[in-house]
Amino acid sequence: MIALGSTTLGFSAPAGADSVWADFGDGTQMGSANPPGVTHTYSSNGTFAATAIAFSACRTDTATQGIAVTGIGLVEPVKTPWNLYPQPVSVGQALRWLGGSDATLPGPRGSLVWTNAWGQTVGISPLEDRSCIVPALSAGWYTVGWTDARGSEHRAAVVVR
Repeated sequence: MIALGSTTLGFSAPAGADSVWADFGDGTQMGSANPPGVTHTYSSNGTFAATAIAFSACRTDTATQGIAVTGIGLVEPVKTPWNLYPQPVSVGQALRWLGGSDATLPGPRGSLVWTNAWGQTVGISPLEDRSCIVPALSAGWYTVGWTDARGSEHRAAVVVR
């Protein structure tokens, strides 16, 4: 298995502040004093709005930071008789198959099911002439899976940028 990335966000309170509290937008909230600052490492992909409030005896200061977290999770390396290219691929671009036999591809009306690192279905693409169009996905690692004409299941890893 390959462990993929992590993203950390931290807030430091300005001079004169004696404590800081933050909501990192993913359900994690924390506060700190002496020195006032907080740091959080995200454990899942997504887009988050993190807010921090610094406190002193006379005032408060608020900061909000948007953050897009991608590439967190585990990917099982998949050995396949074909190559998928280009890799990485962009949303809306054609993903193509090179090698392998037609018997291992989905039938003429076959579809590819895109799953994220947690096995959740995040997209479906029809396969036509050994290619498919990449659906609207966030940047990250995905698995595409399909069933061939003989009923065998196949899957392959794809990196979307």
